[in-house]
Amino acid sequence: RMGALPSLLPFGKPREDLAAIEELINHANSAAERDWQSMKSLLEQVNSTRARLDGKLAKWQAQMEPACTRYAELRRALFAGGDGRRSLVDIAREVQGAANLAVDLGYAVPGCKDSCTGSSSSYTCSRPCRLKLWQTARLEELLADPEWRRRDDEAVRACSRPGMEELFV
Repeated sequence: RMGALPSLLPFGKPREDLAAIEELINHANSAAERDWQSMKSLLEQVNSTRARLDGKLAKWQAQMEPACTRYAELRRALFAGGDGRRSLVDIAREVQGAANLAVDLGYAVPGCKDSCTGSSSSYTCSRPCRLKLWQTARLEELLADPEWRRRDDEAVRACSRPGMEELFV
């Protein structure tokens, strides 16, 4: 409250105008105080909910960590290698290149897929249809498969910390 004011200001305004202004200011202050208390209450609820969510997330990540660690290791082995070893993709490319060279030089190379017929049998490699090794064909099919990409993206998201795009393990 503003307290007692003289009945007239130097400009000659009546006391009722000052009382109305005082009432308006007090109302604005009361409304601001109520809003502030309401906002503090809501913030406490948000913080409490966030703490519970963080606790649940930490438990879930702890349960997922062994699977995520293994997935990250296998994914690294497939695409990047590690521990002084080359990636499986690089090894498959090299083996496929060596098989192609051997076929071109007239050597019999077992283990090729017949890409013309789609047969599930394993053939001696030859041009033009039987030149892709089974392992190379399977790897290419896997990497080109939209379902594999979807599942890989899902695993990366599940095993990543919020705001990061890499596996957390």
